[in-house]
Amino acid sequence: MTGNLFDSAAKILTVAELTRAIRGTLETRFGAVWVQGEISNYKLHPSGHQYFTLKDQRAQIACVIFRNTLPPFRPPLSDGDQVQVYGNVSVFEARGQYQL
Repeated sequence: MTGNLFDSAAKILTVAELTRAIRGTLETRFGAVWVQGEISNYKLHPSGHQYFTLKDQRAQIACVIFRNTLPPFRPPLSDGDQVQVYGNVSVFEARGQYQL
């Protein structure tokens, strides 16, 4: 943070503005990437979307596969699967959470 704490001319961001800026930075910096890890907390939503955590020994990231992006013939996912996924780094603004 720069500037004087009491400087009335300082730009004050809303939570939404800050989150949108973070999203833009992440999407611009990383775009689409390959990531390797283990699936955990796998959930198939009634909408057809799939949600899971991709993790390794030191970190984790939330992942979502939207129904309309699934290839027609692929094996089902399950907890414990070691996978390589390709996706866009983004931020789910409602939760302030970055994800693939």
